[in-house]
Amino acid sequence: MKNVFFDHDAGVDDLLSIIFLLAMKQVKPVGIGVTPADCYLETGLPATLKILELLKRTEIPVAGGVLNGRHEFPAEWRHHSDMVDALPVLNETGGPHIAAQPLPAHELLIQTVRASSDPVTLLFTGPLTNLAAALDLAPDIEQRLERLYWMGGAIDVPGNVLPPYGDGTAEWNVYWDAPAAARVWRSTIPITLVGLDATDSVPVTLDFLRRLARQRRFPLSDLAGQCWAVTVNTGYHLWDTLTTLSIGFPDLITARGVPCEIVVEGPGEGRTLATPGSRAVQVAGPVDAARVYDTVLTLLQQ
Repeated sequence: MKNVFFDHDAGVDDLLSIIFLLAMKQVKPVGIGVTPADCYLETGLPATLKILELLKRTEIPVAGGVLNGRHEFPAEWRHHSDMVDALPVLNETGGPHIAAQPLPAHELLIQTVRASSDPVTLLFTGPLTNLAAALDLAPDIEQRLERLYWMGGAIDVPGNVLPPYGDGTAEWNVYWDAPAAARVWRSTIPITLVGLDATDSVPVTLDFLRRLARQRRFPLSDLAGQCWAVTVNTGYHLWDTLTTLSIGFPDLITARGVPCEIVVEGPGEGRTLATPGSRAVQVAGPVDAARVYDTVLTLLQQ
């Protein structure tokens, strides 16, 4: 059983990752932070609370982030949190009836790690801003962190930060706050990147969504299907959800050690650049899409 602190930025796939995290019996979520990156906190935070309420996991503490990165996500992406927050299934009871913690997300991370009797695994599906701040504020927590699983980066494939934002080599979760990622790279925390090298293999296809629709009698399948429905024809992939699955189902990914650095300035800002002699991280490569889809569908039969 892994104690997992989850920090996300409330895009559709981030909010779906909450569902996945709660569905996996191999992990124990001990706290959730929400970074105001690929969302608007005004809807991303209540959407998080409503999902926990719907799934009867209100004991998990949640805190909103107060720190910002260098580069804003496009507004049309950030509005996806509004759509999920407005889903009827999340608003039937007029919630949320639970409140976020009265402290910033990076401080909740510190508090949670210090209070845990066991090492804490980190799952980040947005930028690393809160982790970098926590390490600066409380260096003692570094030795109590088992591993960081991060949906971030692109090593051997193109990035998704395209002109006019970047030169196409960076991935957005790194680009939003590249200095924060560089700070984490200077730590000793073991890192597994489940970035575009892996997630490019698993698009959210109509065939997959139709298979999911045929099992909507299961509440988790119905909720997940409603969330994914707002992404149709937008080029969505199982970005954050594959990263989340890799904690409970590690055999879904195959990772190799890659020495790399974070580019923090210039046209390639945010690039995860393979560089001999640099800090080595585990990088997940292409995955077996059929196995991933089957695992998702089975997990959501709850």
